[in-house]
Amino acid sequence: MTDQSLLANIAVNNTDAEGRILAVEKLADQTLLAKIAVEDSDAGVRLAAAGKLTDQTLLAKIAVEDGDAGVRLTAAGKLTNQPLLARIAVEDPDAGVRLAAAGTLTDRELLRRVAAEGKDATVSRYAFSKVAPVAKPADCFAPPPYTTTHLESINGKLIPVVTTITHTCPQN
Repeated sequence: MTDQSLLANIAVNNTDAEGRILAVEKLADQTLLAKIAVEDSDAGVRLAAAGKLTDQTLLAKIAVEDGDAGVRLTAAGKLTNQPLLARIAVEDPDAGVRLAAAGTLTDRELLRRVAAEGKDATVSRYAFSKVAPVAKPADCFAPPPYTTTHLESINGKLIPVVTTITHTCPQN
């Protein structure tokens, strides 16, 4: 189905959340997607809409204010506002959202701040690993591996993903 007005009607008015999600996935209207991402009662529908948004101001609002961690995670993963990502990496109540925000951060100074100020050891270690200088073999140390978990949206459903991060020293 490609009729945008029919899809819009389904996305807003269908009583079935799965039907709304399917319609949202095919919608192109950013204004309507924004309305759905903020106002729909179902977190899965909001998540699908947030995943299609491009407006950084709206994504920032969703990443900070939505009540569902999966929706916040999706929005944070699309943000480019580095100071806001750093704030989310330190302050969000959900570990998966904090880790996703740290993963999206590229500003080295802000990564250092997250590594130093983060209340979550996993997020702090991850931020540190993104800015740590590459050690020479003579002074290399390999910290023990650690495991992180985060949520990924697959077909509108949140799936926990476990990642083990292992540091190794370069060979001579």
